[in-house]
Amino acid sequence: MNNRFQLLILSTLFFVSVSSLADNNTDLILINGKVWTGDANLPNAAAIAISSNKIIAVGDSEEISKLANSTTRVIDLKGKRVTPGFIDNHTHFSEVSGLLNAVQLRDATSRAEFVKRIEEFAKTMVKGNWMLMGVWDHEAWGASYRKQSGLIM
Repeated sequence: MNNRFQLLILSTLFFVSVSSLADNNTDLILINGKVWTGDANLPNAAAIAISSNKIIAVGDSEEISKLANSTTRVIDLKGKRVTPGFIDNHTHFSEVSGLLNAVQLRDATSRAEFVKRIEEFAKTMVKGNWMLMGVWDHEAWGASYRKQSGLIM
């Protein structure tokens, strides 16, 4: 392939990609910020374009502003920092993973059923191993149990 033909193909691809961005219904543009991207090739940027709750472009404010249309909401961040949303569901992975193989007692509704499940689970264990965890819910046993056990004063 000669260089002219390669240039023609690359130019065509460039214009198609730019025009497809321009056709996007850009809902929100954030400009003049300090955007942490998490991308080693572009760790920081100044602007973000968003369409249908998806980031469609990240770059400098002038470049990203060109993606705005008459319905785009543009927010000037005035140098404020933007980071991805961090959600802490407060999972203790090591503890939760241990519960996956523990005796399941959450829906046991009586002391007899509780004891029976523990006995059955113990029969499946290798001799000498300890039963360390159990998934149970003292609330399921009613107020009389909670009062008797000292959980209610």
